[in-house]
Amino acid sequence: MTGTSYWGEIPQVADTDSGIAALEREQITKPRAMDIEGPLLHQPSSRHHPPTNEVLPSEHFQMDPLVIHTIRLIQHIKKVRSAITTFQQDVKPDGESVTAAVGPAPEYEGPAIKDRSQQKYFSEEEYQR
Repeated sequence: MTGTSYWGEIPQVADTDSGIAALEREQITKPRAMDIEGPLLHQPSSRHHPPTNEVLPSEHFQMDPLVIHTIRLIQHIKKVRSAITTFQQDVKPDGESVTAAVGPAPEYEGPAIKDRSQQKYFSEEEYQR
């Protein structure tokens, strides 16, 4: 600095003026790793008790049929893709090739799914208010 200081300027402090050596200052300001615990497992249940960490048996819960069907569809798609790749790799010039049987697509076995394209969110009376 030249000797004139302006408002808002932060004066520079030499290492010896602060009373803390550079190594000590670095150790103080260096961020330390914290021990972090993962989130606790929460299993929703129909019991009206506070949540606990106990593992509940699978009989207490039902899988969504739409989720099960989606998983089966994904597994079927994997089988179809692998059959296609093996068919493409085994193509012979004489026209003879062996195809792998994949089986039909899985059928949905749950309750009927509502068609939401025709669903009205507001009645005409509510809309005209």
